[in-house]
Amino acid sequence: MTSTARAFVGRERELAEGQAVLDEMLEAHGRLLLVAGEPGMGKSRLAEELANRARAGGVRAVWGRCWEAGGAPAYWPWLQSLRSLFRDLDEPALQASLGDGAAEIAQLIPDVRRVVVDEREPAARDPDAARFSFFDAVTTSLKNLAASGPVMLVLDDLQVADAPSLLLLRFIAGALGDDRILLVGTYRDDERPVDHPLATALAELIRSRSTRLITLRGLAPAEVADFIRVTAGFAADEQLATVVYDKTEGNPLFVQEVTRLLLEEGTLAPHGSGAPAVVHLPRSVRDVIRRRLAPLSTASLEVLSLACVMGREFSVAALARLREQSLSEVLESLEESRLAGVVAEAPGSRDVWRFAHVLIRDSLYEDIPRATRMQLHRKVAGALESKFEGDLEPRLAELAHHLVEAASSDDLEKAVEYARAAGDHALDVLAYEEAVRLYRLALDAAGTSGIRNTEWRCDLLLALGDAQARAGDEASSKRTFLEAAALAETLGLRELQAKAALGYGGRLVWIRAGSDARLIPLLEDGLRAVGAADSVLRTRLLARLSGAMRDHPSPEPRDAAATRLRWPTRSTVCTQRSGSRTTRRSGAASRLRWWR
Repeated sequence: MTSTARAFVGRERELAEGQAVLDEMLEAHGRLLLVAGEPGMGKSRLAEELANRARAGGVRAVWGRCWEAGGAPAYWPWLQSLRSLFRDLDEPALQASLGDGAAEIAQLIPDVRRVVVDEREPAARDPDAARFSFFDAVTTSLKNLAASGPVMLVLDDLQVADAPSLLLLRFIAGALGDDRILLVGTYRDDERPVDHPLATALAELIRSRSTRLITLRGLAPAEVADFIRVTAGFAADEQLATVVYDKTEGNPLFVQEVTRLLLEEGTLAPHGSGAPAVVHLPRSVRDVIRRRLAPLSTASLEVLSLACVMGREFSVAALARLREQSLSEVLESLEESRLAGVVAEAPGSRDVWRFAHVLIRDSLYEDIPRATRMQLHRKVAGALESKFEGDLEPRLAELAHHLVEAASSDDLEKAVEYARAAGDHALDVLAYEEAVRLYRLALDAAGTSGIRNTEWRCDLLLALGDAQARAGDEASSKRTFLEAAALAETLGLRELQAKAALGYGGRLVWIRAGSDARLIPLLEDGLRAVGAADSVLRTRLLARLSGAMRDHPSPEPRDAAATRLRWPTRSTVCTQRSGSRTTRRSGAASRLRWWR
């Protein structure tokens, strides 16, 4: 039978570098260790070995894996790792670690609400200040935890991390001082656009004095021979080891998969056994994976095909529900795949399993016919809706992803609904960049499905513009608000037109119009649209227009009557402010289907 042992060969130098960083952390020098390399180079494997060493030395080491299949909630790797750290704390210890930031962190991890003393919603603040306070609360909590014992967080596959997660990493890494905290981030160092969130984060992180970088390259020929020996259990013919090295360029994943394939096909045997020294090797690692999956039973392949649609990690209980089988039947099918080294149980969870490598998951997924893939995504979405009915908020982005992939008109209408609600939730937890992505997903799905509710589209454009502004993308925000203003004016949606004008004007009322020829006309049109009745919206428009017109060459607006200063009564302002505050955060899930 093929060995399923996971070889760890040829990384002595890199592991020694990682150990040195771990030792520095234990001496109260907080560190960020970045591990880079091409797919299959063993980044996660190196982090795992280092985490094992850390645990042996009394370090609390936890993992957060970025979701590669799409649909994960904002801050997903942090959510996983922080949950693991908080899970085993009793209430006094949890309260001590959270400190004054308990209410802030409860936005991200609802599990900690049991120790939140003051559940009042914080007063409205500048978006940057709100997110700074949240990031500072998470950082302070980690420092409090480290005060009682060293902590190690592994954030795996950062190349697919959401932008808010990378911003939080930058914040915490910049605050590492004499804390016994080690952050380990793994990522693929293949080409990516210069404006990719990871590229932007790395440019800052690598310059920090607390950061160390390890870049993994292919194994040397002698190391490939050792890898084959450890995996196969015997020394291979030297000529065959050379052929494997030449074909794989020392990529550990490719070496491992080729070795297992040759063992299963009977072309790899102990030296001197008469087996041929030269064999025809597959052209790529994907070909290796496909050939190695071929001997699996039909039942196992069907389970794996469904699992790969769920992502690299998947719930066995969810698989059983989807397959309409018992848990034991699904586990029996998975056992065959486990013995073949295709899947394994995820550390720390009995229900969650994961593919041994993302390339295995990707190969399975790409081999599913498009029509079948759509049906499977629809089936997964239905199972999630059924299982989490009544508590969909944490699953909104995941549901939107599956329904967009399902791609039928009915699915897309529901995808629009979930993506919009997921965007609202991302905004609530200060993940502005993720809210932008989700609002755009909702708009794209609406366009594809042919939804013609233009009032809904206008309101969603306002939400998108607001999220872009909060994320600091002023140029895109202005373009979005202009589009919303034009659409609202065409449709006669007066309040939305006024809100679009105010959004275009920005949050700071004293900023002059300057060279922006659109700002004053937009605000004037918004004032005419909102009318002369007392309202908070009219007051805000007037204030913004006053700031915009400072030092403006025109003696008065085009329509002086429309903008004549007449302040709303105090009672009107207070009532409207109170009303907006009570409806602002009613929960993203409760707003589903509001647009219909």
